[in-house]
Amino acid sequence: MKKLVLLLLLAGCASTPRLHEGWNRIEGGPGTGCSAPGSEFAFFARPGDPKKLAIFFDGGGACWNEQTCATDPAYDPAIDEADDPASRRGIFALDDPRNPIRDFTIVSVPYCTADVFLGTRTMTYAGKEIRHIGAANAARALEWASSAVRDPEVVFVFGLSAGAVPSPLFAAQVAKRFPRARVVQLGEAAGAYRSAEVLRVLTQWGAPAKSFEQLYIDAHAAAPRVTFAQFNNGHDRVQGGFLYLLGTPAESLPPLVLQNLADIRGAVPQFKSYTTAGNEHIVLPRDTFYTTTTNGVALHQWIADLIAGRAVENVVAPELR
Repeated sequence: MKKLVLLLLLAGCASTPRLHEGWNRIEGGPGTGCSAPGSEFAFFARPGDPKKLAIFFDGGGACWNEQTCATDPAYDPAIDEADDPASRRGIFALDDPRNPIRDFTIVSVPYCTADVFLGTRTMTYAGKEIRHIGAANAARALEWASSAVRDPEVVFVFGLSAGAVPSPLFAAQVAKRFPRARVVQLGEAAGAYRSAEVLRVLTQWGAPAKSFEQLYIDAHAAAPRVTFAQFNNGHDRVQGGFLYLLGTPAESLPPLVLQNLADIRGAVPQFKSYTTAGNEHIVLPRDTFYTTTTNGVALHQWIADLIAGRAVENVVAPELR
C-alpha cells in the first residue's frame, strides 16, 4: 500500500504541454507502459473550463493466470484507436447539451495492464510476460492533470469496469491535491465482485490486498469530503463472467451488488448508488447513457445532479429488491 501511495504522490512529470482544441494524446513517458514488455502508454486530454476537471479511468478486463493471460486473454493489452475518446458517445458526446461534463477539461486514461490500475510488478504466465504496472500509469496521468489544471472548483473522477475499481482511491488522492475543490467520484460496472479470490489476485499484482468495497471505505476515511457513488446494471453479464473465472459462479448477481453497496454505505453514509435491472456491462460511453431510466429517474440527470452537488437519492430497480 505504501508503495502505491508513493507512486501516486511522487510520480515524475514533464512540463505540461500547451493543448490544442479537441483531444490531445499525451505520452506516458519513462516508467509507464502497457502489459507487453517495451510497449508504450499514453493518455488523452481535452481543454475546457479550467475550473471544471473530469478524470476518467477506462476499463478493459484483467488477467491473473495462464487461461486469462495467455490461453484465452481477457484483457486489453495496448493503446490503440479504440481508446481515443473522440470515437465515443454517451458522456463523451461533447456536442450533446444533456452531457454533464461537456464544458469540462477532461483527462481520459486508457487501460492496458490487466491489473485494475493497481499493479506494481511484472509476472510471467505460461511463458508470457505481463507488466502489471497500472499504478505507475495512473500516477502519471494524475500528476499531469494536477499540473495542467491548477485550481479547479469541481473535479469529477470516474471510471468504468476495471477503471471503476480504483476510482475511489484516486478521488481521495485528487482531494488532497485540490483541497479547495468539490470532488465527486463515480464507478460504473464493478460493484458485484464479492469473492475472496480477488484478494489473492491483487496480492499477485503487487496491489493492496483489499476488497473493492474496502477501497471505498479507506478512501472515505482519507478524504471524507469526497462524494462517492456507483452505477451498476444488476444483471451485468460481464461482471458475472469474471466472477465465474474467479471461481465464484454468480447464479444471481443482484444480491452480490446490493450487499456490496450496503457494506460501503454502512461506513460511508453519504455514498450514493444507482442500480438498474439491465444486463449491459457499460453505459456511460454509449448513447444509452441518455435513455437509461429507473424509477422515473434518468441516469444522465442523476449524474449531472451528483456532479453539481445537488441532493440525489439512491436508485434501485424494484425487481432487484
